[in-house]
Amino acid sequence: MRKKITLTNPKSYFVLLTDAILIFLSYWLAYALKFESFYPPFHVADFFKESVGPIIIIKLAVFYYYGLQAGMWRYTSVVDLLNILKATAVSSAIIMIGVLFYYYTAITGTFSRTVFFIDAINTVVFIGMFRLAIRLYYNNDQGLSGLLNIIKPSRAKSGDGGGIPILIYGADERGELLLRSLTSGARPHHYDPVGFMDDDQQYWGGNIHGYPSFGGMDSFEEVITRFSVKELMVASQLTGEKLERINTECRRLNVVCRVVPSYLDSSHVRIDASLLRGIQIEDLLDREPATIDYSKIESFLKGGRVLITGAGGSIGSQLAVHIAQFGPSRLILVEKSENYLYELGLKLKEFSSGSIRFSYNCVDITNEGQMDRLFAREKPQYLFHAAANKHVPLMETNIETAITNNIGGIKVISGLADKHGVERFILISTDKAVNPVNVMGATKKVCELYIQNMARKSATSFMTVRFGNVLASNGSVAPLFLRQIENRGPVTVTDKNVKRYFMTIPEAVLLILQSAGMGGRGKLYLLDMGEQVKILHLAEKMIRMAGFEPYKDIEIKFCGLRPGEKLDEELVGGHETIEPTDHPKVNCVRSLREEYVGIDRLVDDSLELCKKDQSAAYRNILSWINKPAIVSDSRDVTGSKAKIAGL
Repeated sequence: MRKKITLTNPKSYFVLLTDAILIFLSYWLAYALKFESFYPPFHVADFFKESVGPIIIIKLAVFYYYGLQAGMWRYTSVVDLLNILKATAVSSAIIMIGVLFYYYTAITGTFSRTVFFIDAINTVVFIGMFRLAIRLYYNNDQGLSGLLNIIKPSRAKSGDGGGIPILIYGADERGELLLRSLTSGARPHHYDPVGFMDDDQQYWGGNIHGYPSFGGMDSFEEVITRFSVKELMVASQLTGEKLERINTECRRLNVVCRVVPSYLDSSHVRIDASLLRGIQIEDLLDREPATIDYSKIESFLKGGRVLITGAGGSIGSQLAVHIAQFGPSRLILVEKSENYLYELGLKLKEFSSGSIRFSYNCVDITNEGQMDRLFAREKPQYLFHAAANKHVPLMETNIETAITNNIGGIKVISGLADKHGVERFILISTDKAVNPVNVMGATKKVCELYIQNMARKSATSFMTVRFGNVLASNGSVAPLFLRQIENRGPVTVTDKNVKRYFMTIPEAVLLILQSAGMGGRGKLYLLDMGEQVKILHLAEKMIRMAGFEPYKDIEIKFCGLRPGEKLDEELVGGHETIEPTDHPKVNCVRSLREEYVGIDRLVDDSLELCKKDQSAAYRNILSWINKPAIVSDSRDVTGSKAKIAGL
């Protein structure tokens, strides 16, 4: 909606008066340049006097339509300059048409067509430059004297401006955006940029906005010493190996190293100094940043009513934060832990002043009566089911809890989604569901099959998103390693050959939303997990990242695989095939067997049996999962298995 200027504000009169004066000066200067005289010659003087008033009125009216008088001049941008150009072109066209009509009907003097072309150029220059001057004045700490200094060439600062001398790694687009954030003055920063570093030789010897690009890491120590640099800000998306080398150099030279997270897409997210953080283990994973189609996600989330179960967990809480950024009308958060729910409320506080209405519900998802009333009250359109017990070793000795919460929960929530007309239901699954050898994986496999069966008989679009481990989640090894490193070891690894698939929480959440945006009744989407990572190598990297040497400063011990653990994980089963989707990081898994046949009875029997004998219930589930099933497609899956290496 166009912002309107209100004449009750005294500043509005100043804006109108200033634009009117600038329009008058532009028109007068056009005559002066055309006829080389400060006063219009006598043969055009009458026309000048008669036309100057209407021209000012027409231009002010068109400027108002384009919102030029409503913008805050201190934040003048390229968008504002484009609007000035459009408004001038439209107003000049209206004036020319009016003049030609006037000339042929009631001409009282003569006029020059060239004057109007010169006037249009003058208007763009006068109106645009005045607004830019105001922006420069406000964005410069020296006020008027700083404004006069803009004619001087910019030089790289050496940390003598009172701020912290910093160096930016990355002379690319992301580096330029970060520099602009640091020097714009729109937000107060206490930094003095001295220039750029980049290993790409095409940037060497150049400069960005007057700040030089010194070269690559070979000259890093020299630049640090020369300018007394205290902090390196990494804007570029780098490989884990290069980032590890940079971090090592920074530690050696006692320089703070911070990065802009690589998963952020500069085409959608403004690269800003506020995004900087210390290097984390996910920065060393060497994962290519995923390209996200934000418009597709926004098209179904904006203005919608979204329910998230397990909203306080690692994935659920990040889903809530990311979904809130797409502007749903209502975000319904379901979490059994009151502490997690309270912490989530603090995370979402920044969105509380907007149009989103939040609903915080401390509810157990297996409480069907309470959940039924919640569905009836909130009327969700989209549902992300993230609630589950996920700790593999812990669930080995708490079988009844896993079956009741994971299997019983999916039965309750999916049934209510069908009953209350939820449009889209997304189950969050795991690679542990593939050829399961533990309680958690077996229950999640049952959940996947139950959702596929629900998709066959419900108007709700049921789908599943499967992926591997996420770093820094509550069940990940990374937080455990960090605590052990802080205590100076030992760091415990189950086996020297154990491997896992990893991705970051933000990447996983964005790809879940991307998959949800694709839709597809009964679809099982698989996120691209890249290559498996050796847990031993992960531990070694984390020790080095903390400034220690593995085996020398901190010991690594092998403690053996825990109950329910595998040496490595699988992403698809032997009877499954993968198919590409429109997104390179999301694949679709198709089962060649109708595994879901009889799943309703299995769920009911398991929930009943686990109350009497939880081990017998688990054995029954494993037996059912591994039973021969009806083949629905005779295609060989060898090709699909080979493609997994590229996932």
